[in-house]
Amino acid sequence: DGAVSVASSAEAVATASVEGTTVTVVPLTEGSATITVTLADGTLYTGGTDTISVTVAAPENEGG
Repeated sequence: DGAVSVASSAEAVATASVEGTTVTVVPLTEGSATITVTLADGTLYTGGTDTISVTVAAPENEGG
């Protein structure tokens, strides 16, 4: 029915993809991005859009 799409406001910081009903966000570098998920209208429902803000931090020093 309604197609799902995703987009990142800062693809250098984090990318986003969708497969079926699973959205995957991949952190790439330090910074912030907004991930937008959009569902197109379907036969039995009205689509919509939602956003989530993500912050990618530098990895912590893991030892000596």
